Amino acid sequence: MVTAAGGDRVSGGHIALVNETYPPEINGVALTIARLASGLRARGHTVSLVRPRRRGDTADAQTTFAAGLALPGYRAVRCGLPAGGALRAT
Repeated sequence: MVTAAGGDRVSGGHIALVNETYPPEINGVALTIARLASGLRARGHTVSLVRPRRRGDTADAQTTFAAGLALPGYRAVRCGLPAGGALRAT
């Protein structure tokens, strides 16, 4: 349940998680965000993900991919670039 501005309780909100890393990457942030998304969905919320596209990613209805650049010295992590157009299109 989420409390709206007027104090009314509403269930099934839509929450967007914007993050640089998500499974199948394996690190603390990726796994924490995956658990958060899973827990929110279990409570009836719709969860959308916005993250940089990685080689081998496949599209799904819950994920918006943004362009990204490899982080110098840690090429496995991609930093997202501004994606206003892609977000407005969803």
